Amino acid sequence: MINTMVILNPNAGRLTQKNRLAFYYKLLNQYEQINAHFFLTNKKAEADEIIKHYHTRFDLIIAIGGDGTLNRVITGLISINRHIPIGYIPTGTTNDFAKTHRLLVSQKKALDIIINSTEQKIDIGQFNQMYFSYVAAFGAYTSVAVKTNQKLKNLLGYYAYILTSFFHLNTLKRYSIQLTIDGTTTHEDVIFFAVSNALSIGGLLHFSYDQVSLDDGYLDMCFIRFPKNGAEAFSIIRALKKEQYDHPKIVLKQVTSLKVESKTPLSWSIDGEDGGDLKDVFIQCLPQMISIIKPKVD
Repeated sequence: MINTMVILNPNAGRLTQKNRLAFYYKLLNQYEQINAHFFLTNKKAEADEIIKHYHTRFDLIIAIGGDGTLNRVITGLISINRHIPIGYIPTGTTNDFAKTHRLLVSQKKALDIIINSTEQKIDIGQFNQMYFSYVAAFGAYTSVAVKTNQKLKNLLGYYAYILTSFFHLNTLKRYSIQLTIDGTTTHEDVIFFAVSNALSIGGLLHFSYDQVSLDDGYLDMCFIRFPKNGAEAFSIIRALKKEQYDHPKIVLKQVTSLKVESKTPLSWSIDGEDGGDLKDVFIQCLPQMISIIKPKVD
């Protein structure tokens, strides 16, 4: 049997806290290969702290929750500098990480993947002293993930983000930044900025496996320049809808590291959670830093 740490976010998903624990306890008991020990996260016991205190007893971690829960699990694993594979059962709202890694399946199917599939090392982004599994971003739409109420997320699912975004359309801001990549510094006025390792970013940007590699030692930087007028704004929206990213206002570039500076604090989102209000940020790729159990690809 595999001694398994099961980290469960009791707030992510549509089941009540009591029913959620009972559901997964019964589900995991169907797998005789897994000796499951449940740990519930809360403000006093986040996933990274749980891993730091109890990791020596376990050879597998199963994370049950949203992108934020997975982020905490990854942070905990990096801090202990020990190889433990992660199995992931996504129960959040957008689940961009799960979409990227073909893990957006039923709970039963997710467990079958964990039992029968193989590990794959993937790159992780470092954001100052924090980490991200799929995106660090600021600007238009990024505040939606942070500000949307958890109960609203559970009730409406992904459409909670769309609903909340309407309340932010009239607050579109210009962000003046200084960007340093490979020793070259430029100045940009942007409405959106992201560094990612994913196929999808909050439903705004979509890529294919031909465009993005998740273990090549690079992160993908994307920013959208501030539109001068309504016609430019409309053309940007149309280009995004058609996934035409060669638009002059949309910039895509592969990077290993970069620095973002601003005279005023920028409100960052890290894997859909609050990353803080910061003037100076250094981001770099940590190649093949963790192992995720993923479906076998024929």
